[in-house]
Amino acid sequence: MAQRHLPDDDAPDPELKTSPIADELDEDTETLSQQMPGDVVCYFNDQGYSHGEEVRSGDSILRCHYGLWIRRTE
Repeated sequence: MAQRHLPDDDAPDPELKTSPIADELDEDTETLSQQMPGDVVCYFNDQGYSHGEEVRSGDSILRCHYGLWIRRTE
């Protein structure tokens, strides 16, 4: 199976709009998710991504989950 290409956005730039990033297995992820306004768009360095889209940030893959980036574990 061919590996799909993910946008590579390096590290978040603190001067650009980026949605919060949480770890998939972090206990606080659900709490943080409940505090989000329920947007279906995540932002990474001012670029908008739809719910379910993924980006690569360094060695991590981030999945957009209703306005919150979830760092995937592999």
